[in-house]
Amino acid sequence: MEKTPKEHLERFFGLLEMLESGNFKAVKELDKIASLLRERKLLVPKIRAAKAKGLNVSKLRENAAKQEEALRKNLQEQKRKERARLRKFNKPKRF
Repeated sequence: MEKTPKEHLERFFGLLEMLESGNFKAVKELDKIASLLRERKLLVPKIRAAKAKGLNVSKLRENAAKQEEALRKNLQEQKRKERARLRKFNKPKRF
């Protein structure tokens, strides 16, 4: 069941309160929300234009989700490579 905008806002402010109280588990949830908001901000004008032309909007949403997933995977891969590179240089020297 889809949440209403009010429920989304209540969840968001609850997560902010958790973050303020020192609970950093909320960071991951807040990151998801920020990602969804960025996606929506970029997608809304395209959806409006597609609706005006009478095109299928679900394809736009699917493509946007695929792009977001590809960006997320690329970022994870970059972070993994950076950690591996740092591990290589931080090995203790043996005598």
